[in-house]
Amino acid sequence: MNKVYNNGWRGKMKYWILILCIFLFSSCTTSVQVPVETKGEKAETTEKEQRKEDEKIFEEKKYKKFSKEEQKELLEEIEVLAQEELLPSYGILSYYFSGVDWEEELIYNDFQQEPASVMKIYLMAESMEQVKEGRLSLEDTFVMDWNNMADDAGVIAYESSLGAEYRLKELQEYMMSISDNTASNMIIDAIGGLEAVNKRKEEWGLENTVFGTKYIGPGVAPGFDYNTTTTTDVGRLLKRIANFQLLGPEYDQKMLDLMAKNENWEKIPGLFPEEIKVYNKTGELDALEHDAAIIETPKGRYVLVIFLSRGDNGEFVQRMQDFSLELVNLLQKEERK
Repeated sequence: MNKVYNNGWRGKMKYWILILCIFLFSSCTTSVQVPVETKGEKAETTEKEQRKEDEKIFEEKKYKKFSKEEQKELLEEIEVLAQEELLPSYGILSYYFSGVDWEEELIYNDFQQEPASVMKIYLMAESMEQVKEGRLSLEDTFVMDWNNMADDAGVIAYESSLGAEYRLKELQEYMMSISDNTASNMIIDAIGGLEAVNKRKEEWGLENTVFGTKYIGPGVAPGFDYNTTTTTDVGRLLKRIANFQLLGPEYDQKMLDLMAKNENWEKIPGLFPEEIKVYNKTGELDALEHDAAIIETPKGRYVLVIFLSRGDNGEFVQRMQDFSLELVNLLQKEERK
């Protein structure tokens, strides 16, 4: 006879023992929750990190603050240095110097004189002002014709034919990078003629500046007057641009970008080390050498404008280079104090 065993109660016992083991195991195990960063928290963290990075950059670029007395003392030293290094053996010297955020200025032999291509700073500013006002656009195109073709400086009069079209931003770059005279004349036409700058000069505080003629060429006769300005007018305008106080941050920065593209670094920045950044515009004629610059050291920003005329061009350039290097060395020495 076969024996039959009833295993029902044993199966149920095994089931409950298994449930009990699972319960005891889960009670003894510590649960670990992994925090999940929400999008908002992640954005806030990123913003804080960026703010710290910005603060770090700001600290690295923090400029030396000179008191009014320190400014005066430093300007006295610079005046002596200029007499030793900058005053030519024969010719006329004018200059302007100040810190971008200084109250004090050093002005020497300030009088109206031929600015040569330094005058193009004003054309750049007027054309950018009209862009800001909406009267012009950087994308507007203008046609080169016989009435704006100029001699000497530049390339577009020689590389292009009559009827060639250029955008305003291209003309600005030609004018400020390689001092193209034809591009400058086209900008004069674009802004409404010389009178546009002459009307604006009071608003900009240019007390001794006159636009009297375009840059002459085959189809461009001399104007009703000479172009004249002073180192002080140029210097104070550059201070306003450097401080974003002429047209505001957006358009003043555009002008600084244009000046940074200038290819003539022969004069004021001619001997500068690589860490010195310069935004400048030069001018030159026979027996005349000018340079107008915003100089940025790692710890400071300054404006220097030098006009030298009625003498030897080679000596003028050499004196500008030597003086400017000595000046920057002096400034950096004072910045470290």
